Amino acid sequence: MKCYQGWPRKCNELKKQCHNVKIKYTKELCQKAFNDLLLGREYKQILNVYGERVEGCFSDKEIKKYKK
Repeated sequence: MKCYQGWPRKCNELKKQCHNVKIKYTKELCQKAFNDLLLGREYKQILNVYGERVEGCFSDKEIKKYKK
């Protein structure tokens, strides 16, 4: 978190330790899942298509509002 707040040392540590880790849930993937949720796809279907961890892309408020 400190990297995103502009702490240069923490950013360097993050780059060194995590440069070889693949990020599975990117901003684009979360946006696609949220668009599907907005367009009326059932929440259960979204979890099946994008995986269980896609839940982390949504806030509790969004889930409560759009979940079917």
